[in-house]
Amino acid sequence: MASQLLEVFDVKNNQLLPMLEDLIHRYPQINDPERMDLAKKILNTINQLMEWEESFFCENDDIRAVIPSPLAELHRSQERLSEVVEKMIMVHVDEPDATFLDALKDLHRLLEEHYQVIRGSFIPSLEKTYDPEKLHQLEKQVSQGMMLQKN
Repeated sequence: MASQLLEVFDVKNNQLLPMLEDLIHRYPQINDPERMDLAKKILNTINQLMEWEESFFCENDDIRAVIPSPLAELHRSQERLSEVVEKMIMVHVDEPDATFLDALKDLHRLLEEHYQVIRGSFIPSLEKTYDPEKLHQLEKQVSQGMMLQKN
């Protein structure tokens, strides 16, 4: 059975990573206002993702009790992403030493690592040890939450 939770993360991954890759690739050719607009959209999407993960997983007492180690790994990954996002907010897109572009590249690497944590340990651990009925309810909530975010 293909996990509905993995499908949700794949949708987010397939939206976010290409946007970031496009910005990194086109960075030298586009002007500062366009860079900033694209970066804001990406950073806002990442912040939404972190909030979404927090509300569905990290704040769930049942999940914390059942898979504390994979949840802690997810949380560490979130913290690394948040640190780069905060750094980027403080840096200007027109920095002459490519600080912002380097931060975009760091962000891309960390996002890929984040999805590996989700795909490689968090979701498999959740599916293996979480109560099947609660997992089904969680999948429904996650799917509904995704629909609300699209609107």
